[in-house]
Amino acid sequence: MPNRAATRRQWPRLARRSRPGVPGSRPSAAEHSSTTLTMRAAIHRRPASSFGAHNVPHDGVMARLPAVLGVSDLPLPELCAARIDGELVQLGGGWVPIDEPDLAALRAEILARRADRDLIAERRSAAWVLGALIAPVEPPQFCVPMHARVAQRAGHEYSLREVVIDDHDIVTVAGRIRCTSPVRTVLDLVREAGPDERGAMQAAAALLANDLDLADEAEQRLRSAFRLPGKLRALQRLATARAIAVTGQAQPSETR
Repeated sequence: MPNRAATRRQWPRLARRSRPGVPGSRPSAAEHSSTTLTMRAAIHRRPASSFGAHNVPHDGVMARLPAVLGVSDLPLPELCAARIDGELVQLGGGWVPIDEPDLAALRAEILARRADRDLIAERRSAAWVLGALIAPVEPPQFCVPMHARVAQRAGHEYSLREVVIDDHDIVTVAGRIRCTSPVRTVLDLVREAGPDERGAMQAAAALLANDLDLADEAEQRLRSAFRLPGKLRALQRLATARAIAVTGQAQPSETR
């Protein structure tokens, strides 16, 4: 019996049998072969390293689709049909097979498709890539060093800001995207001001729940910072995030 999961990965939606004059029928063998070969040719034109595939054959017999699909891999109607059929799920602007493991490499690939290589995932987007959050934040949050010359391109739906950041505060995830380190992400989240401060603090607590030692390192860096705006507030929120991570319950003063 053929492997159904492997078949779905190669061609997410199974077409219906062709019958002349019958709407919605499967294309003929010649039509299906032509469409499949065209799709495989489009896939093979992309380097295998760009989507993490390995041992990709080039004999036209089989093609492995990337873990994260987009309209450059399959037409939008096919992606939508596969989602309706329960074979794909939309996640962070990409289309992912339902049997794809939700690992850091997959999340990094999803974000990498939405940003230029010189951008750095930060705050809640970084927390998501690092495994602290279940769902990605929309729009994605990116930053660039103050000295970098990067212009936000029109049509890109993401948040971008300039920050002071050292190289040791940047990590590369799965070779696909740069991301703020766990401790830097905690520091950015507890210092975030705006309408969604509570969400940022909860993301910081989720990171601390994975590694409580981050709280001590973040506190030390905050206390040693010189003339840091909002330093006292950040220390208070860090303490609250630590309490949430340990007990799972926020202090009333931070949840009103």
